[in-house]
Amino acid sequence: PLDTALFDAAFQWEVLAAVPDLQAALGGVLVHGDNYAALRTLEAQWRAAVKCIYIDPPYNTGNDGFLYKDDYTRHAAWASMMQGRAAAGMQLVGDGGVQFTSIDENEHRRWLSVAETAIGDDTFVANVIWQKNYSPKNTAQHFSEDHDYVTVHAASPATWRPGLLERTDQQDAAFTNPDNDPRGPWKASDLSARNFYSEGTYPITTPGGRVIDGPPAGNFWRVSHHRLEQLDADKRIWWGVDGNNVPALKRFLSEVMQGRVPQTLWLHKDVGHTQDGKRTLLSMMALESGDAVFNTLKPVPLIERCIRIGQGDLTLDYFAGSGTTAHAVINLNRDDGGSRRFILVEQGEYFDTATLPRVAKVMACPEWKDGKPKQGVQHDAGAAPDPDAHWSRRTLPVVQVLRIERYEDSLDALALPGATAEGGGSGQGELLGFDALLRYVAGVQGASNPVRLSTAALARPFDYRLPTVWEGRAAERPVDLLHTTLALLGLHLLRVKRVARPAAAGGGAAVLAEVRPHRHGQDTASVPTELLLLRDHDVDELPPAELAARAEAEYRWLADAVYGAFGRALADYACVHHNRDLLLPGAGENGASIDAALAAAMWQRDPAFSPAD
Repeated sequence: PLDTALFDAAFQWEVLAAVPDLQAALGGVLVHGDNYAALRTLEAQWRAAVKCIYIDPPYNTGNDGFLYKDDYTRHAAWASMMQGRAAAGMQLVGDGGVQFTSIDENEHRRWLSVAETAIGDDTFVANVIWQKNYSPKNTAQHFSEDHDYVTVHAASPATWRPGLLERTDQQDAAFTNPDNDPRGPWKASDLSARNFYSEGTYPITTPGGRVIDGPPAGNFWRVSHHRLEQLDADKRIWWGVDGNNVPALKRFLSEVMQGRVPQTLWLHKDVGHTQDGKRTLLSMMALESGDAVFNTLKPVPLIERCIRIGQGDLTLDYFAGSGTTAHAVINLNRDDGGSRRFILVEQGEYFDTATLPRVAKVMACPEWKDGKPKQGVQHDAGAAPDPDAHWSRRTLPVVQVLRIERYEDSLDALALPGATAEGGGSGQGELLGFDALLRYVAGVQGASNPVRLSTAALARPFDYRLPTVWEGRAAERPVDLLHTTLALLGLHLLRVKRVARPAAAGGGAAVLAEVRPHRHGQDTASVPTELLLLRDHDVDELPPAELAARAEAEYRWLADAVYGAFGRALADYACVHHNRDLLLPGAGENGASIDAALAAAMWQRDPAFSPAD
């Protein structure tokens, strides 16, 4: 994979412009940031689009970094943390969605209680028991705890149905074809049952001449005599090799359910154990000695099973850890040629040392050893008879990496009286931070206090900077206004191109992007394409005559630039989104400034702070 972050901006734009449909090529989204903030940020783009959630939250054992002074405080804080995130996560799930949650005995009961409120009191489907250890722990004080739970909650349990699991070789081995039936292997099934059937008592004469007086005592034939004759004429009755056996119904492998209903006991021989999970990660990279968070990694097959059952064409994991869920999604696509996608959120500092590198490595090669691709694993699809069948052609090629503003960044962006980067540190201290929160809510904002997204700064969108404190020092970090706009306004990127703008039209560069609004439940082919324009537009000081001339020149340039970039006229777009103002005098040309829309999205009230009904 090519990490565009390692290259200059010009090359990055060239790479993006080379992709004919970025949304179709998108295999996943990786988000680095607080998971609650990330879920809220993702909501406009992905609301009700997620089919399957898998999470492996901290188990609150005292060994996972979730430390508090006593058990009551620890449990209460853990439950509160999970409550908000579970509720926010379900906003992204559609009616047919399902959530799988890995949890241990320590917080299992509390999690079920939290889920009743956050997900719904009628959403519980099942408790799955997963055998996480392959051998007992002899150091256990009482019992060797060999299992964890995977709880299953469906948004609509009455209508949700699990995806079937693959049939096992043992199940298929029960089907044979001793009579060379052209319909293939079959298995004999008892033709009698205990259930009363009014037409189920009659004598039968076998092809070999044996007379069977009736069904076994206390039983009834499953079919009427007339139906038996029809089945026999269709060669669906087995009378034994000599033709004198009690009749049995032939059930053909080609006609039985092509899969098996999932059960609630998952053994490590089928879905792996914790050591498998860690072994897989170690095959791709070395871990630091202090990486205790990776001591209880889930095995890839465990999550693959969850996604299969959840039929997850889009799977969300907002406790992503090392990225096992992305690994599972990529594996499944390579197995069956599917086009599943993932959204992963991780706030840990190991995002750049474990999560992101793991996803990149899995995309590059399916098997690793000692941090290197296994020998003999061939990436050249041309070597296969059918290039489309090769694993490298079964990997969606684009993964988007988003880094969202942290809570500490929001506080650092406030210019507080007497606060300094060196004196306040990250977040400028709790007391100053409380004052910042009050002024944030009150809307106290100015040139020296850039708390929320500044609409005035949209005049120069490529120069937008966020004041932060980084490693104890004040630092300004660039803001990607393109992807900020896409996320907050719920737009999916299709094509994008950075183009030059002549001096008469304002000069500098502009970004043209074809976008599709998020419309859950609507066929994407029926959602009209829109255009997004970002460009420097600092014209407040221009005299009216010059302003009008520039607007006319920009309009002519824009029409030519859009046609040159995408082969379309401005009137072909349902809407032309733009920063600041834009002249669109042509028939059928509809424009909308993003300034007010972004400000409104930034001010959207968090449900956690909404008054109770």
